[in-house]
Order: sequence, then structure tokens, then C-alpha cells
Amino acid sequence: MDRRINSIQFLRGFAALLVCFFHMKGLLPENQVGKVLFGSGSLGVPLFFMISGFIMVQSAKADEVGAPAALRFLGRRWLRIAPLYYLATIFYISVLNQWSFYADQPRFLLSTLFFFPTFSNPVGPSLGMPPLEVGWSLNYEMYFYILLSISMLFTKLRWMSLFLLLLVPVLVFPLMHPGYYLQNLSQSYHWPGYLQLMGHPVLLFFVAGLLLGFLFRRPIPIALPAWLLRLMVLLSFGLFFLLYTGKIKLFTPYLQTILVCAALMTTLLMAERNEALKFPQWLIFPGTISYSLYLIHPIVLHATPKALRYLGFPYSLSGWWYFAVQLLLMLLLSWMIYRFIEQKLVLASKR
Repeated sequence: MDRRINSIQFLRGFAALLVCFFHMKGLLPENQVGKVLFGSGSLGVPLFFMISGFIMVQSAKADEVGAPAALRFLGRRWLRIAPLYYLATIFYISVLNQWSFYADQPRFLLSTLFFFPTFSNPVGPSLGMPPLEVGWSLNYEMYFYILLSISMLFTKLRWMSLFLLLLVPVLVFPLMHPGYYLQNLSQSYHWPGYLQLMGHPVLLFFVAGLLLGFLFRRPIPIALPAWLLRLMVLLSFGLFFLLYTGKIKLFTPYLQTILVCAALMTTLLMAERNEALKFPQWLIFPGTISYSLYLIHPIVLHATPKALRYLGFPYSLSGWWYFAVQLLLMLLLSWMIYRFIEQKLVLASKR
């Protein structure tokens, strides 16, 4: 990704923090304030998917086609995602002391290794959680990258083939069976095995990201005054807030989420491209460490109370102070992991 697209880096951090806050909501039990403030933080995941689609178009090279290029691309994406995910999974299982369970149920570890849903429950879009629960979203990421690599075999029809590979299972298969589309992302089709993932409408967020990537791949000759662009950004954040609080009920839930997230991304990109917005480093920083933060925050959530209780910490492990401590620990550890592990993997994936 081009690091100069600061609006995308900002959105990556925004999405990662939404997911963190969603999983931290239980630390604020007073009057269920955590649920009220962060109960919709799971919106960060589909926003991540939209960003992934955008980044793949922006970083694509015209001559990156054919079988050798497809294998190189898939290898680089695996190196970018898998090693840190495997390492985080090992730490997470160790913190929870669950090795005996996975020794008896190795299929759950194998599902992590091969980015395959466990299908242990029908709730979409996770379709059953892997050992490190946030890893369910990486199953969709890897599926998207596999389709991208396949599309590279079609040379000039690369992008058309990618859209067909994504959209046919999502839009055509449901019309054949069961004859209707899912109404929200928590549902799933009762199809055999991997077809459930292939046909889940959460994949439409990748499609939306691809379309935005093409829209912003070349300069758009639209000159708008800076004040109007800033106003558009504020309005798009206001729209996102209404979505977040459940005030928008115009369309099928995931369709309105796509439209609102796309509006937010579009206005931020337009404002940055026309130099109406500048992003200070502290706003970009969470996006820089977003992948590490996404993987590490569940480990911190479970390891910190164990460590504090072991040390005989006498105070209640809840409330705003504990929320702040947990967040600072997540950011600090994520930065360290990014600095000493993830950054090296990023460099290796670019060779």
C-alpha cells in the first residue's frame, strides 16, 4: 500500500479501534455503558474488508499477471498474514491454557492453519470461531487473495474475472437455492462446507472496496472548495454515527453499511487528494499497527487480569481506569510487535 494515502491509514486504525472497543465493552459494566458506547464496534470488520479491496486495486501492477505472478502474489500475502496470526494463536491458546482441548480437537487448529471456518455453529459470517476468535475474518481475507491470484491467470480480463468470481456465489447461487438473499450478516445459508463462506454477503464489502479503488486510481478532475470537502467529511462521519447507533433503517442492514462506509471512505479520499485535510501522525499511528493490534488485543484482554491477580492486585478489574490501562497496553505491545516482527514480515513480503 502507498503509505501516502493517509486517509486509508486513518480508516484502518479507526476500524481496528472499533473492534478493540467492541471486545472491551465488558470492562465498563456500570449501567451497561460499554454496550451503549461500543456495542456496534463490530462494524470495524466489514470496513476492514472494504479497505482491503481498495488497497489491492491501488497496489496492483498492470504487468502482474500469469501463473508465476499469481503464485508470487499469493506467497507474499500469506507471508504478510499467516506467520503473525499463527504466533498470536499460539500465545492466545497458552494464555487460556487450552492446549489439552486442541489436542483432543485438532480440527480447530487445522482450520486456523488453512484459513478454513470451523463450521461449529451456523452464525455468520464467522461460521464458527477459530481458537483466536478474530481470525474468522482472515478466512475471508485469504479467500479474497486466492480469488485475486486466480484472476491474474486471465491477463487482460483480470479484474472482470475477479468480480465474477466474487459475485456469482454471492448473487447468483442464492437465487438457485434457497431462492432468497440473507437479510443481515449474522445469518448464513445452509449450504455444504466452504460454499457458506463463498456465498456470504460480507464479501460485498471487498467488491465495494475494489470499485472505490478503481474510482480513485487516477486523478478525478473535480475541484471543490476546501470548506465543502471538510463539510462532506463531517456529514459522512455523522452518517456513520447514525448507522453505528442504529438510527438508519432504510435498506437491508449490510447494504446500508456498505453505502455509509463507502461514503466515509470517498469523502476522506477526496478531501486528502484536494489537500483539504491533513492527518497528524497520532491519527495515522493506529493504522500503521492495525494488524498487530487486531490480533494482539484479545490476548491482552485475557492475559492482563491473570497477571494482575497473580501479583495480588487488590482493586476491581473494571471501570474506566482499567479500560484505559488495557488500551495503552494494547497499543504499546502492538507497536512492539509491529516494530520487531510485523515490519520484518512486511519487508520480506515485498521481495
